[in-house]
Amino acid sequence: MKSKDSPFANALRVAAVLAAIAGTQLFSAGESHAQTVFRSIQIDMSGIPSGAFETKRDLQACLAAKLPQVFAGRVNAGQRNAPVLVIRPTSVWLASIMTTRTSEDDRGGNGTTGLDQLEGEAIVSGQRIPLLVSANPDFGAVGAPVANARIRTEALCSSFVHWIARKI
Repeated sequence: MKSKDSPFANALRVAAVLAAIAGTQLFSAGESHAQTVFRSIQIDMSGIPSGAFETKRDLQACLAAKLPQVFAGRVNAGQRNAPVLVIRPTSVWLASIMTTRTSEDDRGGNGTTGLDQLEGEAIVSGQRIPLLVSANPDFGAVGAPVANARIRTEALCSSFVHWIARKI
């Protein structure tokens, strides 16, 4: 039997083609990200109301942890003419799980669809790049409300950081 007719050889060819396609896509994505290098990343929490202390604290801690991970290789403090990236969350809404589960009307009390939401912006050289991310409120573990809120806030934060990185 010829090797090109072998199921194993066919599987290897398919795997090689898929790897080549994936590698090309990863290389392309890497190229677009490599073009934007920042001198630094700053977190501006002034858009979150001062009364939301725990949420503000949790969100700031998450941003401080996630931004360096997601923007690894895109921050060079020595590049003085590179722009500074400012991340400014402006609102966090954690929907009521009970309202989401029992309401036939999918408009939540705040005019949303009963989803957790994080709204904010990235600012680069004075240009504002707005972003709104949302998540199902059932994402967090059902349990203690404070722990659940932290899990849900972190999920929104992670999504926010990854989407900002894709947009800039």
